[in-house]
Amino acid sequence: MAALQTKRGVSLLVYAIIGIIIAVLMLTFMSTIVGDFLSEYPTVSGTVIPDKVICFSGGEDNSVHCLWKVGEELAGQEAFTFTKAKKWKANIFSPTPVLREDGLYFAVGNHVCAYNLGGSLWNNCYVSSGTIITNLAVNNRLVCFGTSQKKYECLIRDSGIFAYQKEASPHIASSKTESTPKLTEDFLYLAMDQQIIKHNALTGSEVWRSNAGINWRGQKSGIEVENGVICFEPNDNDQSFVCMSDADGSYLWSKSGAATNSKPIIENGFVYFAIDRKLYKQHTIKDNTGDFTDTTGEATVDLSAGVSTDLVKNDNYICSGNNDAYENGWIYCHDKKSLKELFFIGPPVKDNSLFDWDYHNALSTPAFSNNYLYFGLGDGVCAYDLSKPVESIRVADKDTEWCADYDYQIESGIAVLQDSIPAEVK
Repeated sequence: MAALQTKRGVSLLVYAIIGIIIAVLMLTFMSTIVGDFLSEYPTVSGTVIPDKVICFSGGEDNSVHCLWKVGEELAGQEAFTFTKAKKWKANIFSPTPVLREDGLYFAVGNHVCAYNLGGSLWNNCYVSSGTIITNLAVNNRLVCFGTSQKKYECLIRDSGIFAYQKEASPHIASSKTESTPKLTEDFLYLAMDQQIIKHNALTGSEVWRSNAGINWRGQKSGIEVENGVICFEPNDNDQSFVCMSDADGSYLWSKSGAATNSKPIIENGFVYFAIDRKLYKQHTIKDNTGDFTDTTGEATVDLSAGVSTDLVKNDNYICSGNNDAYENGWIYCHDKKSLKELFFIGPPVKDNSLFDWDYHNALSTPAFSNNYLYFGLGDGVCAYDLSKPVESIRVADKDTEWCADYDYQIESGIAVLQDSIPAEVK
């Protein structure tokens, strides 16, 4: 009898062990299925209130972050975070998000997404033909961008549905789609095939294409269009900055120098641009003798370090990120009228003069909002109060309204609420 009970005990133990093994195998199998399922979906937390946040993208996890602006109760803290799904393609480039009254538009890897206070604006993030390698251009109709497949793609803004695409010629080796598209109310401007190509934004039909008689090497700088003039950097050493007629793409004038790939600014008949470690303010139109019709208000200044971001402006300042020969980054701000250097902002240093941050390049285009300058410098994102007496500073708690510290170099530009471009009524 005792022997029988012993055998039963052993049998029960064996069954228990087999049951445990089966359970472990089932859990492993299920966890793999659940893990694969979850890896297909992004992680989203918080909410987007466009007029109360600033946003940027980047990092090894390819996240998009929005921080509360100065004046909000949780200023400088995370308001919204979007982390890509593990199965999505990784970023080649960190695109700058776009903030509009209707929501936040951003690209992560090969996906383009849109969110607002109520959550996702689209049924799903749009899956592109390749990794997105430009910033987004958004108006009331479209969201457009360049991809690693040498294509520009445009989506219907309010649904995220594909609208049309433009593909670079496979026969031109240097033809790239690395320049952020330019969208106005009615037209789409693209740089590819060593030309600027103007399209009807609604239909995608071509209006004209022109190389303005220039030998191009592939363009990265953004395109600026204003008052009948188009200006950009074709990334060519002989003619590093060029302005064309918006009417037909004909050549107007150019300036030689080392390219910076920074997007210029056109305002009130002047174009602000940076080449060859100089900052220029020049009239956009020249007379038929090749001279400027009027040099009043023009200016040129030497820069302490090369421009490494796009230029940005408000009523008083022209600012940019600049890197020196040792790849040390600074935010420089100049008087908008005279271009005189007014102040710079640099990363903090320790007592031994070494940088206090792990990263210290200036690769992120800053942004103005409500008399504050928001900027990414090294691995910090900060807010600086421009109502204070301006002075050159090293970033510290006492100098800025707030600084948020990240564990990677901030490369995307800072997005603040932009004016919506009104669409033409059809």
